[in-house]
Amino acid sequence: MERLHADTVDFIASSGQCRGYAGAAKGVDSWTSLPGGERHEIYTLSIYLQDHRADERSLTVYPGSHRNRTANEAAAKGHGGAALPLHPALGDAVLFDSRLQHRGQDRRHANFKRKLTPSHHTVLAFEFGRRNFFSAQYDRCFGMRTALVNNASMCRGRHAGACPEMHAAEDLRERPLPPLDAGLLDRHTEPWLTFK
Repeated sequence: MERLHADTVDFIASSGQCRGYAGAAKGVDSWTSLPGGERHEIYTLSIYLQDHRADERSLTVYPGSHRNRTANEAAAKGHGGAALPLHPALGDAVLFDSRLQHRGQDRRHANFKRKLTPSHHTVLAFEFGRRNFFSAQYDRCFGMRTALVNNASMCRGRHAGACPEMHAAEDLRERPLPPLDAGLLDRHTEPWLTFK
């Protein structure tokens, strides 16, 4: 099965990717409230392009794992209650907090060629959130991760290690993340929609 995960900068950094973005704010993670009360409010909207009503090849979630760090860590270890497989029909949309522990279909069924075929199931996923530090950090981290996955020439196909961190450090030097106390950011600061 696909590995259980949450779509957060801290989770990606724990797997060896995007550490520079996570380290840009020492002591801040997806559960921290910033000065001024800003919080991690990033959501995933998945639109299903095939019918999953009669199979297990869709999204499986751990309900409640997005509520706090303790519940999230318990679910990540398989102690957070029962997993809930979803069975969306063609055209259904699922909206969830990006901190929710979840997994997609088994990798042997994954559609890495991005072709619509009867044997592969495809989903469109959009991420969006409040215009604050967390969204800026998330957007930049996942943007770099996507670039590394889709452009093998960047680091010879390596998604973690010295080469990806060098690219992240260069990106942060050229475009620093906003300060933690910036509150809501101007809507023209960054593009806030990241495609996965």
